[in-house]
Amino acid sequence: MMSTPLVSVVTPTKRRPELLYRTMLSVAQQSYSNIQHVIVGDDCPDLWNVATVYAQQFPQALIVNVCSNYNDPCTSTYRAARTARIRNIGIKLATGKYIAHLDDDDTYDVDHIARLVAVLESDPTLGAAHSYRKIFERDGTPHIIKHHLWLPADSEEERKEYKRWVEMGNYVPN
Repeated sequence: MMSTPLVSVVTPTKRRPELLYRTMLSVAQQSYSNIQHVIVGDDCPDLWNVATVYAQQFPQALIVNVCSNYNDPCTSTYRAARTARIRNIGIKLATGKYIAHLDDDDTYDVDHIARLVAVLESDPTLGAAHSYRKIFERDGTPHIIKHHLWLPADSEEERKEYKRWVEMGNYVPN
């Protein structure tokens, strides 16, 4: 019989409660049930407007909001530092044997956690497991990435694709 260690899913969020709901639903619908979902709000007072409802619907969720301390350089407007700080707070609150990350605008396939835990539990020498991602357009159709967004765009088509991703909010340049 396979063990079922606790998995903590850490989700940073900022002012996107409708997307967060979809994310929380995907965690709650996992075929693997021993999950703690740690949601860390990045100075988002609107999180408290939905936290009570979400906590009732998703009892495995721990929802916290971190207020900015403007004297702390990690709470500056530098997005990468802010996001890292929020993720690290989530990791500190996590109690699971394994930590998984899931942004507030993403979802998991129903067997995502079960598959990763099975791999990790099958070989105690493994320190981490990773999976592939699928990206969809807003209308639900699959998106084919033609160019890695972190590399310079070589053609006009690639520059348009980069701009479209930024406008959709799927990619935020730092």
